[in-house]
Amino acid sequence: MVGIRLLFAVTMLVINSTCVQIDEIDCSQTNAVVFYPHPTSCQGYLTCFLGQVIEGQCSFGLYFDLERQICEAQSRVRCEMPYQK
Repeated sequence: MVGIRLLFAVTMLVINSTCVQIDEIDCSQTNAVVFYPHPTSCQGYLTCFLGQVIEGQCSFGLYFDLERQICEAQSRVRCEMPYQK
């Protein structure tokens, strides 16, 4: 139960955010929790946690809000994927 609470607290904490590819993220040099947008999904996000990249996914119908670092209704989130034209 403590692990779940810790993971929840970590997902609410934001230190940095930029658009990157998954294989470009190096979490080994920081003990900080760092959030990134997912490179191919508005519903996903990436987190550096304890030196590892963790992929997260918002619940059905929600998008990851890059500015507020939370999952939010699609209508309230502006998400532009790099591959979309």
